[in-house]
Amino acid sequence: MALVSVARYFDLAVNTAKRFLMHEGMTRAGAISFSSLFALFPFLLFLTALAAMVGETAAVRDFVNYAMKILPPDVAGTLQPAIEQVLGASEGGVLTFSMLMTLWAATSGVEALRDALNVAYDVEQQRHFLMRRLQGTLIVLMSSVVILFVMTSFVFLPLLWEPLAQWLHIAEATFWIVNGVQIGLSILLVWAGIALLYRWLPNVPQNFRDVIPGAILSGVLWFAILAVFSWYLRSFGRFTVIYGSLGGIVVTLMFFYLSATSLIIGAEFNAARRLQRVSRETAEAAARNTLLPKP
Repeated sequence: MALVSVARYFDLAVNTAKRFLMHEGMTRAGAISFSSLFALFPFLLFLTALAAMVGETAAVRDFVNYAMKILPPDVAGTLQPAIEQVLGASEGGVLTFSMLMTLWAATSGVEALRDALNVAYDVEQQRHFLMRRLQGTLIVLMSSVVILFVMTSFVFLPLLWEPLAQWLHIAEATFWIVNGVQIGLSILLVWAGIALLYRWLPNVPQNFRDVIPGAILSGVLWFAILAVFSWYLRSFGRFTVIYGSLGGIVVTLMFFYLSATSLIIGAEFNAARRLQRVSRETAEAAARNTLLPKP
C-alpha cells in the first residue's frame, strides 16, 4: 500500500510538470506578472480610498510597511518610493472622480490569472465579459476589506494582549507571542487567498476540498521563492551591471514572475490530481462491472 501511494504521488508530480510545460506555464506567468504589476498601484489607490471612507487610512500604510518587510530588499526598494508617491497623491483627494476606473484597472491581474487557471484545467472561458469583471471587482473589494481588517487587528492586538499578559504574568513573552500570531495569520491568509482564487476563478465546478492541496503547495513554493530569491539577491544578484538603472524594475518583475509561476504550478497540481481521481474512479467502476454476474 505504501509503495502504491509513493508511486501515485510520483505520477502526480510528473503529470503536474508535464501539464505546466504543455500549457506554456512560463509564458502565462509572464503575462500574470506584468498584469499584476500594472494592477498593483490602482489597487493601492482603491484601498486608500476605501480606508478613507471608514477612517482607517493609517491601516494602508501599515499594510505597505508590513509587505515591504516581507519582500526581498531590492523589490521593496523599487516599489516603496513609487507606492509612497501614489499614496501621498491619493490622500490629497486625487481619486475622488476616478475611483470606479481605478477599481476596474485593479482587476487586470485577476483576469490574467483567470485565463491561466482555465488553461490549467483545460476549459474554455464561457462567462460573459461583464460577469468576469464583476467577479474580479468583488475579489478586489473583498481583498481590500480583509487587508484593512487584518492591519487594524495588528494595531489593536498588542493593546489587547498586554493587559492579558500582565494578568497571566507572561509579559516578557509578549513580543514573541504577538509576532508569532501576526506571522501565523499572514501565512493563513496567503493560503486562504490562493484557495479562494482557485475555487472561484476557473470555469470548473469544484469545492474547497479540491483546491486546498494546490493552494498549500503554491503557498509553500511562494515562501520558498521569497527566501531563496532574497538570498540570491544578497549573494549573487548584480542586475544593475546588466540592466543599469532598470535593475530594480527587472528584479521586481522577476519576483512577480516567480510568484505567478507558483500559482500556476498549484493550479496544475490540482488539475492533475483531479484527472488522477477521475481515472482511478473510472478504473474501479470498470473493475466492479467485470465482477457482476452476466445475465
